[in-house]
Amino acid sequence: MYMSIKLNKPPVCTVGLEREKEKSPSLPPTPITRAPPSTPIATTPTTSIPKHIVPVKKEFNILFIGQSGAGKSMLVNSIYNYLTYNFDEVSKAETVDCILPCQFQLQTPDFKKIVFKAGPEDKNENHNDNGESVTQYPKVYNFKTENYNCQVIDTPGLGDTRGAKQDEYNLSLIRNAIIEIKELHAICFVMPSNISKLTTNFEVNMRDLLSLFPKIALKNVFFFFTYANSTFFTIGDTRTSLEEFISTFEATNNAKIPFNMENVCCVDSEAFMYFIATKQGHKYQNRDLESFRISWDRSKEAIETFLAKMEKVNPIKSTDILMTYEMEQIGTMLRNEKSDALKILIPHILTSISQISMTSKFNLAKRPSTEPLNDSKKPELFQALEICQKHTEDLNLKQLIKKLVEAYGPKTDDKNIEKVEKIKKQNGTNIKKPSIETDKAVENGSKPEPPKRYASNWPCKERLDEIAERLAKEWQNEKISVNSMEHMLNVQIAGNLQQKDINKMKLKDSLDILLMEVNGDLYVTMEKLIAEFK
Repeated sequence: MYMSIKLNKPPVCTVGLEREKEKSPSLPPTPITRAPPSTPIATTPTTSIPKHIVPVKKEFNILFIGQSGAGKSMLVNSIYNYLTYNFDEVSKAETVDCILPCQFQLQTPDFKKIVFKAGPEDKNENHNDNGESVTQYPKVYNFKTENYNCQVIDTPGLGDTRGAKQDEYNLSLIRNAIIEIKELHAICFVMPSNISKLTTNFEVNMRDLLSLFPKIALKNVFFFFTYANSTFFTIGDTRTSLEEFISTFEATNNAKIPFNMENVCCVDSEAFMYFIATKQGHKYQNRDLESFRISWDRSKEAIETFLAKMEKVNPIKSTDILMTYEMEQIGTMLRNEKSDALKILIPHILTSISQISMTSKFNLAKRPSTEPLNDSKKPELFQALEICQKHTEDLNLKQLIKKLVEAYGPKTDDKNIEKVEKIKKQNGTNIKKPSIETDKAVENGSKPEPPKRYASNWPCKERLDEIAERLAKEWQNEKISVNSMEHMLNVQIAGNLQQKDINKMKLKDSLDILLMEVNGDLYVTMEKLIAEFK
């Protein structure tokens, strides 16, 4: 029998729309009741606060992912109750609030199993043979606290008994659910705290889940360890196995997952489950009420600490997630590209994509940096992709690159261009109005530094092409450091452009840096080309 909601404190939860509306109907929203805002007593009229001013609450989008049976759905119910009520309020109430269905088993002293159910009926929550809830599709739940508005995304667990195809389908559902949300503050991996050894399936599932995100998302990863009361609210036996997985992941995927006290939250749903069971007539043996109070308070404190950390987090944009997915597709197609004009440029593009993507599947000769690609380097990447679009004969690849650049590439403000062109026509091309700095320089008797000039026919394209090709060989032979990858890419891009389109100052700076990494005839050739820059 499912339980009704009868807590004295009015519920403040509403249930979000389900991602698969046609397959699983959404839960009916629970009405929100708000108390009228109070006005503080002021000693003078100037210090009073108008009644209509309400403190702005922080809004967070939080994703819970993990294996089936990790307790994600139960955790969502527990978090809502821990943040909304204190222990005494729930102990005096007739029933417990559940924002989504939950089911679990307990064992009696004579080894009989009893199944307990609570919450509204929902086809999205099935149950396995152990009486545990099994989420079918991603679903969003909204609940509000005194300081925060939280949007929690509950997801299907991986390691599905229906096999790898079902896991792959669940991953696509999770990706689509994430993309529908503009930004994501936390990626929370839910796992029991008392696992002594991670299974092979678990490690595969972790990799699959992380593959949904760009590298920059690793700073938003948190670990929620459930059943933490059994390990005194510490990580427990799971720590060693998880550290081994993180070390292996860094070696194979070239990405480092943070794991420290700043991104760990130890919680337990047993106090919440205790109230569900006792209000349905179950009597616990060898456990007193105070032990559950401690568990409730410790879990509540851990969750509040986690939310406080959310205030300092930069959210992941859904556009970055989608861009990463499309970049990986383009990278896979570029590996099969046969154009001779692109054979030098493609490895550098794949290296840059590897610094964006969480997966490492391009079999690069040189290992890229574990650090995510800096935003300032992305314009060069898009420029390189546009060169590929011009040279490739693969029509599908052309179309993919075109759509990618249009959606995520650097945007040009057409109105600003028209405005600048209009000013140029009125004042004469390249005529600039003196700035405040130049005015001050004249007042002080000093002359402003003359603009840098370079030969209009620089660089010699034949010599630049030769340098670009020889530098690429040096790179492939690991004679040039990874730190110089950006400058390598600049030279390769310049080699594929017409002379009038080359950013000559940027090319010259990159050649200066790379000059320190080469020797012999290549050093002499590069030095001559640089010397021609005037």
